[in-house]
Amino acid sequence: MRAAWLIWLVTTLVLSVYFVSGYIASRTVSIPIVLSAGFIVNQELFRFGHDRLRMELEFSETHTHRPELGESGVKGDWRSTGRLEFPNPGTEILLKASSELSEIPTAYSALPKSSHNQFHTRRDLVAELNEAPGIWKWPPTNFGLALRPGINDIRIEVATVGPKLDGEGINLIIRPEIGFKACGSQVCWLWGWFAWPLFLLIQLIWAGVLLKRGSRRTAP
Repeated sequence: MRAAWLIWLVTTLVLSVYFVSGYIASRTVSIPIVLSAGFIVNQELFRFGHDRLRMELEFSETHTHRPELGESGVKGDWRSTGRLEFPNPGTEILLKASSELSEIPTAYSALPKSSHNQFHTRRDLVAELNEAPGIWKWPPTNFGLALRPGINDIRIEVATVGPKLDGEGINLIIRPEIGFKACGSQVCWLWGWFAWPLFLLIQLIWAGVLLKRGSRRTAP
């Protein structure tokens, strides 16, 4: 029985390290910022592998009666035109992100409303400057600021904000290495951590079987 329990213990430890790593890789970072030109925030980001900085803006109010947040509807088919053209792109927002690895900051522009619920509205940020008001080359040719494995010191500056949103306090959302629907190519092996309840159940059942067998052997 000692050998069986040792196998169970080693398996549990290995799975625990795996799930903790997956949890770390899937953590979303939320940073309060002010949409005011010149506002700067510094943030440390940990990455297991090489990644790109992916961000979005979260407004605490819903999109209702807020045309300055834009509308996601587009004109035409971007697959044929190579362009996303929004009739209502929303108020312009431009951020610049840099790190110790980058000599030149990477510019991020805000697309119109990408998602919303009863509590907040979000606008995706893309590392692609709009070619004209409401028009972006698509798909983007720039995938964002490069992040290396380990700790990355990131500096994000609000460069441009339209007058309708100037001075508003919002949250800057930094997306993690892995999400339920997507993952970085170097950490996709951690995606299975989302199934931790199933593995926990298996480990508990396994332990219960070992306990039952052990009690049978010690019974008079």
